[in-house]
Amino acid sequence: METVKDARGVKTLSRQALEQMVTLVSDAIVLVDAQSPKLPVIYSNPAHEDLTGFTPEDLVGKPWDLPKR
Repeated sequence: METVKDARGVKTLSRQALEQMVTLVSDAIVLVDAQSPKLPVIYSNPAHEDLTGFTPEDLVGKPWDLPKR
């Protein structure tokens, strides 16, 4: 995995490495914009769709409130 150093010189994973990990893990992951009051979904990984049936198109841009079918 590619690592990079941040401004403090601390090693971190590259954005590409993080995206690859989030896409490949078998755990459901949903990312929200925590700076917005409605917590809109900005990403959901394939495992989330496999486990819940909700596609990224069902979720992205909508407030995170555990969507219902």
